[in-house]
Amino acid sequence: MNGFRPGIRREGAVVDGIDHTPLFRALNEDDLRKIDPYIGTIELDAGDVLFAEGDQSDFAAFVTDGQLEAVKKDFNNNEKIVSRFSAGTAIGEMALLDGLPRSATIRARSPASVTVLDRQGLDAIIAAEPHVGVKILRHLARTVSYNLRRTSNQLSDL
Repeated sequence: MNGFRPGIRREGAVVDGIDHTPLFRALNEDDLRKIDPYIGTIELDAGDVLFAEGDQSDFAAFVTDGQLEAVKKDFNNNEKIVSRFSAGTAIGEMALLDGLPRSATIRARSPASVTVLDRQGLDAIIAAEPHVGVKILRHLARTVSYNLRRTSNQLSDL
């Protein structure tokens, strides 16, 4: 877990409520123990920014407590809330797959806690525990596919 920036706490990440997050719910207790060295926790106060639009992306976050929101700026530089997140939701999971710049700013609406997995950690899981890595990648693929279909449906309704 070398790739994380300051502010990420490591100890006890697995036992701190990630079992209700869909990605981690798909893993059994043994799998969770195996990924423990590769995940961390970030605690946010209301108003704290998890990451900003345009930032380089290298980790996904899984909300374990609190409320966050995705914010984008319009042509007049006014902020618009485009999505809200609560416990059990994933944020920025595409970062584990493509590493492209962040498409929105994620800000805490209330005190919040997120479990994080970075690309370096995912690569290490795949190398050390391939069967667990496959479970994670399958879940990520399903999540990205679902989000793409949902967005396509929303666009067709315009």
